[in-house]
Amino acid sequence: MSRIHSYGVPPLGRIVRSMDTHTSLGTILSAPMPALPLGDITHVAGELRDMESPAARDTWCHTGWAEIVGWITRRVPDCDPVVPAIHAIRHAPEVRRDPSRLPRVERLLLAIARRAPADRLRSDVALVWDPVETTAPVATSPVSLANEIEDLFRAGGITLDARTWETVSTGVDIAVDWMDGLASHVGLSGDDLLATARNSEAMSSEWRLRRHLPGPAGRPLVALLLGGDQWGRAARRSCGQEASLLLWALELRRARLADQPDPTPPAPVVRAWSTTVRLIDVAIGSAESGTCLRTGPTVAA
Repeated sequence: MSRIHSYGVPPLGRIVRSMDTHTSLGTILSAPMPALPLGDITHVAGELRDMESPAARDTWCHTGWAEIVGWITRRVPDCDPVVPAIHAIRHAPEVRRDPSRLPRVERLLLAIARRAPADRLRSDVALVWDPVETTAPVATSPVSLANEIEDLFRAGGITLDARTWETVSTGVDIAVDWMDGLASHVGLSGDDLLATARNSEAMSSEWRLRRHLPGPAGRPLVALLLGGDQWGRAARRSCGQEASLLLWALELRRARLADQPDPTPPAPVVRAWSTTVRLIDVAIGSAESGTCLRTGPTVAA
């Protein structure tokens, strides 16, 4: 059995059949999926690229895997499709339950693929607040942080309409993978990584989160995710805790996997979220009505 190339380029000959067809992602995800190796994204991706274990070899031989990789590489030809394909399989049950989530999953997969060039180095630096590893099957711990966001907002009394919820939940899922890629790029983690992510002025446009969150709601959404606008700064000064929604969602996931109590965001953090969510809602409404909206001073974009 040949190994996958050292920089993560898959043996594309295995997926020629899927690349020759144009099956929709919804149809692909409704079909049987392979049983991926167990572990977090970095571990599973490494095992699949090495193709040494029986689980990895079975995955590469599975028609569902070939179809997903083909769908991704047709749209982002120069990417390493392994990580977005893993996300696709983990989101498949969600799409089967609720087909209306398919557009969000498609956007997520393409955003990840565009950040994963075929010559990407193999080393990855994980966030220090990443979910702890667990021996439970991966399917019991979905990648999407939508449940955690919903619970954080519910606890803070924040309500969103359907369009704003779709924007925020999709943005968080994209930001998780973006932050992981940034960690690998700059070699930082934890508070230093978050500070670097917010310092958009010192960052090349290629690495800014704003690039992956276009549209009028993109700027306040970046501010909400990273806690980098004036309301996020005010919350840090007031209570000494970060207002990054991305960080709190990851912390909540980690606490639940470790069977620990849910962390409780302090009132200044909740106020920051509520204010920025309203701004996102206004930006979306402004775009739908065709008017121009200036989203105000935000530095984390």
